[in-house]
Amino acid sequence: MNLKCLIAIPLILMPGLTLAVDIQQTEISKTATDTFAIEHSEAERIHWGLSEKEWSRYQVLMETDAKYQFANLPPVFVLGIYADNVTDRERYARLLILQDKKRMDGFKAFEAVHDRVGREIFAGIPFIDYRQIAQTYNLPDNQKSQASNLPKLGDTLVMFVNSSDQESISKFETARQISLKTAVALEVYFMQATTDKQIQAWAKAAKIDPEDVEKGAITLNYDNGESKVFGLDEIQTKLFNVRGNEAVPLQF
Repeated sequence: MNLKCLIAIPLILMPGLTLAVDIQQTEISKTATDTFAIEHSEAERIHWGLSEKEWSRYQVLMETDAKYQFANLPPVFVLGIYADNVTDRERYARLLILQDKKRMDGFKAFEAVHDRVGREIFAGIPFIDYRQIAQTYNLPDNQKSQASNLPKLGDTLVMFVNSSDQESISKFETARQISLKTAVALEVYFMQATTDKQIQAWAKAAKIDPEDVEKGAITLNYDNGESKVFGLDEIQTKLFNVRGNEAVPLQF
């Protein structure tokens, strides 16, 4: 009997067997991925309080027009923008506000514990040295102004940009450093921008990390009347700290 022939047979079959296993593993992996995506989608639908019909409409919108403009907006926000009537628009606004309230209540509760634990650990030494931040960035340096003006956990920094202002990028860097040191989000509104390319060019010049935008640490927005809400009657670069319903201007 030729032993060499017997040994050669499994060696010839092994590559085909390996390929079959690879295909099977790929199919299993794809199935698991699809299942996870479906479960995640369902969880997100429930999180926002949407019906299956409303969620289907949202998914259709995100496959067409909305995906180019509103990819980073919450589902209820997108549905509100494309709502056909006032009743639906009010429903989506209410759902969003309830989520915002829940988030803010959590922020406030955590901030209280954060401050208490900070006082216990640092025993009188400021956890965040507001005086140093104020001096570094030319902000009001009296104790009262520090406590009321500078951001705390749960606040949001809002910056309005006049892109023709040659100092707007250096002012943004100041705002970004304050945002990093105080761990608050930074929203940037462009008062003159009419195209995405204009905003992208400014963001590139300001060396904004796309990952910061992806995770929401920095948002880049068109000014759709927000500047008027903040009382800006002329195009200028301005920075505000928003706490609840109050907006306090900060000096660059």
